[in-house]
Amino acid sequence: MKKFLVLFVSAAMLLSTAAMSLAAATVSGEFKYDMYEDDTNSPNHFAKTELLYGVAGNVSDTVYASAKFLFKHGSSGAKDFSNELDKDTGVVQSTANKWSSEVDEFYVTAKQSWGLAKMGYYEYKFTPDRQELKSAGKHVFPKTDATFEFNVPVGAAFTVDAVVAPYAQIKNKTDDGAYALAVNYKAENWGAKVTHADFANDAFGDLNAIDCYYMINDDMKVFVAAVDYSENKGNGAKYKDGFDPVLGFVWSNIADLKLKASVEYAINPRNENTPGEYDEYVLKAEYTLANNISVTAYHFVVGDGQNQEKLRLKFAF
Repeated sequence: MKKFLVLFVSAAMLLSTAAMSLAAATVSGEFKYDMYEDDTNSPNHFAKTELLYGVAGNVSDTVYASAKFLFKHGSSGAKDFSNELDKDTGVVQSTANKWSSEVDEFYVTAKQSWGLAKMGYYEYKFTPDRQELKSAGKHVFPKTDATFEFNVPVGAAFTVDAVVAPYAQIKNKTDDGAYALAVNYKAENWGAKVTHADFANDAFGDLNAIDCYYMINDDMKVFVAAVDYSENKGNGAKYKDGFDPVLGFVWSNIADLKLKASVEYAINPRNENTPGEYDEYVLKAEYTLANNISVTAYHFVVGDGQNQEKLRLKFAF
């Protein structure tokens, strides 16, 4: 494990050095420390630390490359406080307070006469206006070893996205030939996105999504994100058939301060017609201090009479 980490850090530093030689290359990142109080976990107080940094730059006038690396430590929920059998030693070990590292994403884009081509390991967003709350528990085309995306402008306001994953991804339950098609429309103060995704997997099902927003002014935006993910057998008890609409409101630069707030509310109740039925919503407030340091408070309703509170300290660089 130590050798792997040394190789990982060395490779990351090498990639960073190489990327810095690119024209207009930039290095950026963020450090996040999250403190949780979660009614669904035992213990219900825990923390998580993450360091994300990325390198990006123009390879040429038409080619752009980006890569992000993630380091994290601590708990991400109740599952991290369980015990697991170490496959190498055969010893039962606690999974709490472990740290890991991974390549978060990487991709290359190339401008063409017909539009933009993109290839890499990244997530494609079905509902880009979403803040925290996932409609029907889904909001992205999952990361795969080889994702290809083609963005083609059609007229002045429309663009069409085609996303293809040509190889089977057992971990992400995305099979051979999985794809997504999206039509985007952007006007002066409003826009919309309509998507259909076929994951080519009987257990995973298909997905249809719509995302619309309206800018009240430069600082206020309302949106609705709705995903039909009813074919996913695993979510049948929580998300009912048909679209699951989520309403959202985002207010930036409140009172000319570096304060941003958002609220998201799911119209359809969760676990409908069961004793555990509840209305899911998320409240979020973020204040940016000097030197790119921000403090964010979250309030999640995660179950019937169960809440999750999160306080995040973030330093961006």
